Amino acid sequence: MGVSLPGGRGKNVSVDLNLVPFVDFLSCLIAFLMMTAVLSNLHALALAPSGGDEGEPAEEAVLTVRVSADALAIGRQVLVRHPHREGAPDWSAAEAALRADLEVHPIARPALLRVDDGVAYADAAAALDLLARLDQPPPLLTGGPAAE
Repeated sequence: MGVSLPGGRGKNVSVDLNLVPFVDFLSCLIAFLMMTAVLSNLHALALAPSGGDEGEPAEEAVLTVRVSADALAIGRQVLVRHPHREGAPDWSAAEAALRADLEVHPIARPALLRVDDGVAYADAAAALDLLARLDQPPPLLTGGPAAE
C-alpha cells in the first residue's frame, strides 16, 4: 500500500506501508490466544452435585489451633481467641480448652495447626507439643502471613 504525499520544494514523497507483516503478526496472535483459551479450560474441574443420602452425618469441622504474635485461637468453625498473658501464650488455658473440646467432639482426623509469620520458634514448637500430648492423630502444620 503506497501513498504519495506532497513534500517540500515541489517534490512528492512516496510512503510505502507494508501490511503483510502486520497481518502475519495478528494471525499468529489470534492462533496463540485460541490455543491458550483451550488449555486454560483444561484445568477446570467439573463438579456434579452429590446424590448421597440425606441420612449421612455432616462432615465434622476440623479442629484448628492458630498461633499468632498476640494470641492463640482455638476452635472448629469459630475460633476463640486466648490473648497472651505477659507477652507469652497461656499454654495451660489452651490445653484445658482443647481437652474440653475433644471431650465433646472427639476427632478421628488430624487437627490443623496454623502458625503465622513472626511467631517465635519456641511458641510454634510448644503448640506442636501441646497437640502431641492430646493422644490424637499427628496435626497438620500450615503457616503464612498473619491474617487480619
